[in-house]
Amino acid sequence: LEPFTVNWKHFDPPTERQTCQGSGFPGLSQAVSPHADRAPWPCLPQSPAGRIIRIDPARSIRAGRGIGEGMAKVLADAGANVVCASRSTDQIDRVAEEINASNTGGRAIAQATDVTKEEDMEALAQRAVDEFGQLDIWVNNAGGSLVSAPRVELDEAEWDKTFATNLTSVFYGVRAACKHLGEGSSIINTSSMAGQDPFPGSGHYSAAKAGVL
Repeated sequence: LEPFTVNWKHFDPPTERQTCQGSGFPGLSQAVSPHADRAPWPCLPQSPAGRIIRIDPARSIRAGRGIGEGMAKVLADAGANVVCASRSTDQIDRVAEEINASNTGGRAIAQATDVTKEEDMEALAQRAVDEFGQLDIWVNNAGGSLVSAPRVELDEAEWDKTFATNLTSVFYGVRAACKHLGEGSSIINTSSMAGQDPFPGSGHYSAAKAGVL
């Protein structure tokens, strides 16, 4: 098991991005573009073909879209079987259907999951094992906050909600995944530049993402 954190600052600026063939999400290309001096996806096994991956899209802002959708499609194109997770199923059902319709690599299923509930994370990991026989890569990608406010004015409930979504979910995810991951497996925790460089009104979100780092 090799837990780690991806810092998106380490990848290419927008002017150097290369489109991910079949990903449907060019913005992800900065994380998977090939380079002469390093392999694409340095945090993942060199070939994910046949590996079982659990992806949870960015739940609180765009469920089943964004980074989560892009990662799911890129990895499925490379041959990985993918379990897409989110509280609402309409978007992840669409992502799974598009992956399966492409017939270019791995297979995808959708699983309704609230990442702030440990029992849901346990069920998600078990679903991957039951469906595909194993779990190789776990991605903690849920996050975000729709509230911007000075910390002294922030509602306590919003503080708790933000930490539950962005940080406690990672704790639950790692605990659930480690029961099934074996040698050579990986955990990917998606943080944010805000965790290192907070911006006004983001104290709650930045603090939670700093915890992920």
